[in-house]
Amino acid sequence: AASHTFDVVVRDRDSGGLTDTAEVTVPVGDVVDAPNALYHGVLTAPGSATGSMAPSGLFDSTDPANSDYWLLPLTAGQTVSIQVERLEDDFDSSLWLIAGRVDDPNAQFGNAFATTDAGVIGFADDEIAHSGPFGDPFLEFTAPTDGDYTIVVTDYESGPDTGGDGLFDYSLIIA
Repeated sequence: AASHTFDVVVRDRDSGGLTDTAEVTVPVGDVVDAPNALYHGVLTAPGSATGSMAPSGLFDSTDPANSDYWLLPLTAGQTVSIQVERLEDDFDSSLWLIAGRVDDPNAQFGNAFATTDAGVIGFADDEIAHSGPFGDPFLEFTAPTDGDYTIVVTDYESGPDTGGDGLFDYSLIIA
């Protein structure tokens, strides 16, 4: 794998004096095509990301205002577990796994996902017990082919407490 080397200089904030210097070499992995504007980011396995979404109660909504889209590139035979972990007790999330990239969800799926839609691999909701409303979603998947897969996080039947900011925060964990 390629790498880049950087000189890191650490200064004391109060005095501005030089405290230490170090040479750091950082490995650089393969560059993944940037997702379109619909996506919140590109995930790696293993890895995690955090997201926030407004309450909607629309577990099957394809609307990006009600659903968070994440891109997950996988290789054939790679098995991953996908989990949404709520960071606020009242968030009742669900997740959809879709083959490929989604460019226009309304054109591809209409205004709602269904487990029978072409390209929908799976749906998860309440597989992991939690003290808040219902459980957290968990899905295990083995990629049949190399390529991109889309994870969509939705709000199922959340309670009213968003922690005061009007958004439900979550962690998306890929293991």
